[in-house]
Amino acid sequence: MHPPPPPALPADFDLAVIGAGPAGLAAALTALRGGASVLLCEPQQGARDKPCGEGLMPEGAAALRALGLASLCTSGQRFEAVRYRLPSGAELPVRLPSPGLSVTRPELIAALEAALAAEAALRPGALGRLGAHAAVERLGEPAVSSGRAAGLAGALRPAAPSPA
Repeated sequence: MHPPPPPALPADFDLAVIGAGPAGLAAALTALRGGASVLLCEPQQGARDKPCGEGLMPEGAAALRALGLASLCTSGQRFEAVRYRLPSGAELPVRLPSPGLSVTRPELIAALEAALAAEAALRPGALGRLGAHAAVERLGEPAVSSGRAAGLAGALRPAAPSPA
């Protein structure tokens, strides 16, 4: 049995965002709110729970507020300082100028996805999604295959179906 054919790419969009992690979702949301049409490419299904993205420095917490996600800033665990362990074993405590925020990655992605869906509902057709059937070309040469993003200045194209 062959995998389903890749979906047709939208004919026109202003911005392609490769990756629907916290940064990609925030970029897509900001672009939609700015009036751009967005193609969001992510081969993974669902929010993977992993430690990166759970500790937001003060600028990250401020960015969430600017995106209208202040509720995360009140539900997450605030922290006032970080401590770095140096190769020598010594610890270097650093007090932050304003609080940072600890929030689980799935919770962060769910909030960004909800905000993105609400924004997309206001502008039907302005947000397209492409999953595992995406690939990137750079100067006509395949840079990645089957939905993996690699580098800048690429052009999206449908991935060739995998041989059976």
